[in-house]
Amino acid sequence: MRKLTTVLIFILPAATAIGSISISLQDGISGLTSNSVIDIAHDSLSIWLGSGGGAAVTFDDGETWTLYGEDHGLPGNEVSALAGNDRGVWVATSHSETISGESIPFGDGISLTTDGGASWETFTPKQVTWPGMLSYDLAAYDSILFSACFYGGLIRSTDFGVTWENLYPSQLDSINSDSVDFNNDIFNRLTNRFFSVQVDTTAFPDTFSVWGGSAAGITHFFFTTWNAFDWHHYESWDGHVARISGGSTSNTNDDWLISAGADFSGATACTLFFRHYYEDYLAGNEDSALVMLSDDGGLSWPETLAVFTNGDFGGFFSPDSQWIDISSFAAGKDSINVAFFYVKGVPSFVDNGGNWQVDDITFSADDSVLMNESFEGEWGPYGNNPPAGWTIIDNDGAETFNTFPDSIYHITRDDTTVTDSLKLPGNFVVALGVQMEDFTERIWAACRPAFSGSFRVAYSDNDGVSWHQAPIGGISNTVEGWDFSFVDDTVYVATGDGLYMSSGDYSSWTLLSGFVDLDDQTFYQDNAPFFAVDVVDGVVWGGGSDGVVRSLPSGDWDVFRSGREPENHYAYPSPFSPFQSTRRGTTIHFKPASDTRATIGIYDINLESVKTVASRIFRRGGVESDDIVWDGTNDDGELVANGVYFYRIELDSGDDLWGKVVVVK
Repeated sequence: MRKLTTVLIFILPAATAIGSISISLQDGISGLTSNSVIDIAHDSLSIWLGSGGGAAVTFDDGETWTLYGEDHGLPGNEVSALAGNDRGVWVATSHSETISGESIPFGDGISLTTDGGASWETFTPKQVTWPGMLSYDLAAYDSILFSACFYGGLIRSTDFGVTWENLYPSQLDSINSDSVDFNNDIFNRLTNRFFSVQVDTTAFPDTFSVWGGSAAGITHFFFTTWNAFDWHHYESWDGHVARISGGSTSNTNDDWLISAGADFSGATACTLFFRHYYEDYLAGNEDSALVMLSDDGGLSWPETLAVFTNGDFGGFFSPDSQWIDISSFAAGKDSINVAFFYVKGVPSFVDNGGNWQVDDITFSADDSVLMNESFEGEWGPYGNNPPAGWTIIDNDGAETFNTFPDSIYHITRDDTTVTDSLKLPGNFVVALGVQMEDFTERIWAACRPAFSGSFRVAYSDNDGVSWHQAPIGGISNTVEGWDFSFVDDTVYVATGDGLYMSSGDYSSWTLLSGFVDLDDQTFYQDNAPFFAVDVVDGVVWGGGSDGVVRSLPSGDWDVFRSGREPENHYAYPSPFSPFQSTRRGTTIHFKPASDTRATIGIYDINLESVKTVASRIFRRGGVESDDIVWDGTNDDGELVANGVYFYRIELDSGDDLWGKVVVVK
């Protein structure tokens, strides 16, 4: 993701479907080595940062970091994109080479860890390893990865990186022009130059879709026949249900939805209640839906209560209600589980299955409710995070993903059916976000001009048909957006001007500031660029050109920065320009051995005093001081001339530290 690069066109060999694989077991190193952070990702246990010094992970909210880069698991240090979930964390890296006097970016491949960084596999298909072909953005769902690779196009892997294929915007046209452009090494079509990608599961499981931002607008790929063949959360009659489908010509599955245990040890009258809808796609199919009981924690299922097959039971809007007396089996026992067991028959040349939806599953003992599950809580698709105490057993193997999308929708600012004020602001879309608030979906886009348009952030609440420009960036609303994150109706946008947030109708925006870490004596420069933002369990993580920030419940911030030579004193950057450096100056870094007061002065080449930057400021012993900045001015507020200057750190403890810094305006 994130930083735009000038790319030259080269004649390249044809694409391959399988990239080479390398495996590394090398350990990472402690700490951060770069303050330039371009991406942030997370799983349920950790936070990952992508930086100019590698990929860093913390399992303790930033107290400690482990860094992976070249010679430490990854093929390079320059991370270009990150994505993560509980199946694994993906990291793309890149490097630049000088060819004919031009600096050309090359991808190093995409690396995967499934064990928190202990081991890595690196995949090197052509689309992420050739000139101008590197991953600028990654999006992961389960074991499936999508990568926006600019000249390499939009690619995906459905098998943890073993094989790769392109998704072409013209894939369903009579002539697949984007495929011709890529496979014949032409690389002229802007529709095939992707810079951003997002997975959209808001209409899951009926529709799975992918948004891709390119140099020619946005392409929305719909996979409406995504195979929903496992138990999953599904919106049905008056809320949500558990649903499984067997409608496939290729799948077989014997999948179990198993309840938490209920204690009937003191009961005499025992009842199971549930509502359900069993739909038979074709009469005579070989699927079956069974309801079974276990009294040994699911090791065996000796009691079959009902079998549904060869017909419809209930309806989508009028489910069938079942009351079953289970007293003869359950009374007096301390743990009873119920299983809803779907058995898929032998595949045929037509969809010969059905689907089954169940809800309001209730165990009662002597008119008292022991357990009720209505599936209204959070539950990931395909068995991710089922209700507490419940178990899903999936016996149908890996999920399948159709090779071709069912439909493709193109969104550009050149659309003549939309009024100018409601068009996409720019056709070069460098970042995308998918926001779900209650039952409202919004798509966010960070746009750049491509022949026309402007630098703006916009959102759509009708699947991209029309767009509303966010008033970020002053009167002109001009801003370089880089990343999005959401909490309900609140949106965070990482921009070149800082980190913004808004909620409600998005008519007003707040530029977050005051990123000062008093404990660690450092800060993140106000208005410095942010390239990444991620909200994890209500905590805001932001990364950019000056390190990483993390919000605290108190309203304060943690700031994490590179610990380069923490025991030494130095000024960075040096040389520096007061006009161009991120912190509007150079930072005087030092680490006193004990509590002390410090005075920092700047001197010219003749050792004449230029400015006192800090006077008797308290510094804690053993803690790096990283928040004292010289802005390149003298005591009168005037910019100094270019040249060599010296800083002096006077400590009450008796130390007198000198160093050199160079000003180049």
